Amino acid sequence: MRELGSSDSKLHYRVRGVGEPVLLIHGLGSSGADWALQVSALAGDFPVIVPDLPGCGHSERRTSICAIEAFADSLWSLVDDLDEARVNIVGFSLGGAVALEMALQRPDAVPRLALINTLATYRVDDWRKWCEARVPAALVRLLGMRNMARLLAGRSFPEPWQQKMRERAVGRHRRGPRCLLSRHGSSARALECHRAP
Repeated sequence: MRELGSSDSKLHYRVRGVGEPVLLIHGLGSSGADWALQVSALAGDFPVIVPDLPGCGHSERRTSICAIEAFADSLWSLVDDLDEARVNIVGFSLGGAVALEMALQRPDAVPRLALINTLATYRVDDWRKWCEARVPAALVRLLGMRNMARLLAGRSFPEPWQQKMRERAVGRHRRGPRCLLSRHGSSARALECHRAP
């Protein structure tokens, strides 16, 4: 694992493989470690760059305000530090919003963009979006992190053949830091406020 930044503000990342670079950006409440299967598949053909977004995984939170633009700026700093002029980007959920912002900031530097389970805006304009943005934080306060992890893992991996994935998700999230709840709230608010042009 490598890191970029000063001693009080570090962005952790991994790079594996050779060729045309691919940046994999994880979703909310996650980390770069969740791309492990994709890294194994892609690393033979591409240098895969896998960061932990600021405030996630092993990365420190760089600012008191979470904003999609700030996440994108952090990742462009990483790409620049790696001396990559162009990078293909894959973003999942929150990572998709960050990926879209990166492509909007430097369109000529992003030859390919893949967005998975994401939206151009997360503006809370109906009750379903409000529930998705607000209910998880309330449930963590009510049920505790361990029970919430079980609930989310069951919802994310419902099939019998996905049992190991459920167990891994529960193990990772129930051990999550207490600040995860505030990170989730800050990131959710950043998504709500972000509007792609």
